[in-house]
Amino acid sequence: MNRKRFSVGLLAAVAIVAVTLGAGLTGAPKPASAAPPKAPSYTVVRLDDANGAYVDVFAIGINDSGQVVGSLDDGGLRLAAYWQVTTGGTIRSTLTILNAAPAATANGINDSGEIVGAGNGLARYWSGPGANPIVLPPLPGYDLSNALAINNDGVICGTSSITGGGQQSVRPTAWRVNLVDGSPVVWGPVELPNSGGESRANSVNDTDVDGIALVAGYVLPDAVVWGVQSLTDGSLVVASVPE
Repeated sequence: MNRKRFSVGLLAAVAIVAVTLGAGLTGAPKPASAAPPKAPSYTVVRLDDANGAYVDVFAIGINDSGQVVGSLDDGGLRLAAYWQVTTGGTIRSTLTILNAAPAATANGINDSGEIVGAGNGLARYWSGPGANPIVLPPLPGYDLSNALAINNDGVICGTSSITGGGQQSVRPTAWRVNLVDGSPVVWGPVELPNSGGESRANSVNDTDVDGIALVAGYVLPDAVVWGVQSLTDGSLVVASVPE
């Protein structure tokens, strides 16, 4: 009798423990699930194309003031383009076609609104969106040039090449534009060191206190950085990259 009573009591105790554990495992309130993240808010602004009058519109360069440059197609004729993007409740862009030779494109713009690109096979510089372009000549022995970027000190980088020479004829080139009594004066071209194969100068940063700017590009098969120095006489020379 005592053994039987013990067995029943033990079974009851086990049952109570099992129920208690089960309540702890399944009966506890679950934490509320986190609210799904909100979708990011953004705006994509379509730049002015004169209500569809132009096609194949490309934006290539932009400065800190929201001035954008690029190119567009007008009935098979490539034109260099400039947009002023403004904000203030509604984001708007206003298109200006740059004065240039046929087959033109604008590739870069600095914070002063100076623009570089190319037209009719030669690199071009515009002091502003309403200015007439100035030719940036190619290296001696070359007949084509293209300006790809300009920094805030008027140092420009790009390429020189030869008609029919293919990519193997492309050479990294730099220029400098100085404003003398408000009029732009071009120094250059300056050939950046290369191995004689395809090479290109794509981008340039701002000049430091020693007048040195860094130009990024490539000399196949390597990516490279060159140094160029703006001298007080207005000239531009190849310089060592600061350590």
